[in-house]
Amino acid sequence: MIISTTLWRNSITQDETGDRWLTNRSRFTSAWGMLVFALTCAFFAFDFLMSMDYRFFSTMWGVYYFASCALGAVAVTLIILCCLRSIGRLTGLVTSEHTHDLGKLLFGFTVFWAYISFSQYFLIWYANIPEETIWFTHRKTGGWENVAGMLAIGHFVIPFLILLFRDVKRHALGAAIVAAWILCMIVLDMTWVIRPMVYLGDLAEANPGVAGWWVDIAGIVAVFAIWSGFLIRRIAAHPLVPIKDPRLDEALHHKNYV
Repeated sequence: MIISTTLWRNSITQDETGDRWLTNRSRFTSAWGMLVFALTCAFFAFDFLMSMDYRFFSTMWGVYYFASCALGAVAVTLIILCCLRSIGRLTGLVTSEHTHDLGKLLFGFTVFWAYISFSQYFLIWYANIPEETIWFTHRKTGGWENVAGMLAIGHFVIPFLILLFRDVKRHALGAAIVAAWILCMIVLDMTWVIRPMVYLGDLAEANPGVAGWWVDIAGIVAVFAIWSGFLIRRIAAHPLVPIKDPRLDEALHHKNYV
């Protein structure tokens, strides 16, 4: 939040003052911000997700969670731009060239997530350490194996095959639909990670079953609703185009050649 607020303030101030050096300041903030985000993201994943089963450990867990974060960020950006273009806010400013670039990022991080997910599974399967393999055992029994299959197909195979087509990546609505699908798969992936651990062990008999899933659904919807509310407020309050950014002209005339 600190990093994003700093970048936003630099952009707003630049629109008011025209100070070109604010662009360099934002680049500097982004440089150290990526390192800070990588560390905080990794430790968040350890503390909030991996620690749910204190016996389980994975050296790839931080990268696994980061892959979902990066993929989700690109997907959300595509959806937001598609919605803004549909109401005429960014017509002529965000073109199929920009959508194409975001589509390529979406394709790249889809492959990256699949690579990290398979690598983590393969290493744990090959080592065959009980503390590690039991984590996957819980997610390959009790019906969770169906969710694992859905993730393999829905989180990788389907978007991978669709995003191979150049026309899909250049079409705003098509790319946004794929992005929305991927976002749903990310939520399903986090559910697959978290839900099997909630009612294991001493609390197994207290499992409310499917009837208790309304809490999970409410939690997911609440996060999206609160975040969307802040986003809509921010979009309505300020211009969306950084009119005094020194790289604006280059961005407007951006072309893809591959």
